[in-house]
Amino acid sequence: MVPEHARRPDETFNLVTCFETFEHLPDPVAGVALIIECLSEPGLVFYSTCAQPTDFEKFGLAWWYVGPRNGHVSIFSKQALATIWGRHGYKTVSFSQYVHLAFRTLPSFLAHLQGKADSLLGTKDISAPILAVNAA
Repeated sequence: MVPEHARRPDETFNLVTCFETFEHLPDPVAGVALIIECLSEPGLVFYSTCAQPTDFEKFGLAWWYVGPRNGHVSIFSKQALATIWGRHGYKTVSFSQYVHLAFRTLPSFLAHLQGKADSLLGTKDISAPILAVNAA
């Protein structure tokens, strides 16, 4: 770690991106809390982590994403991601098994998606409807 770059910024942000990070957090709940502290309201967190496949029990710890020596100390189902963010009043949308969005309130430029977001329980994969709305 480089000390002069190791402190958090003073300002908050409309968008925080976090790619292939959550699986390296030994305490994901605390990690999410720290990310949220960096967000403006409304703010978005666009992140990636590979959610467990629906047939995870078939693979268990032999699943490729849990592979030895890759540094992944936390793995998640989509429901687990929704639960972690939900503790802080955030909703989640999964665009795929890998790409996710967390938010408390959608910013005005995404207001047309609010109804879709309100209907989610935080675990549905809505990639087709989202892409169709964005393409219109």
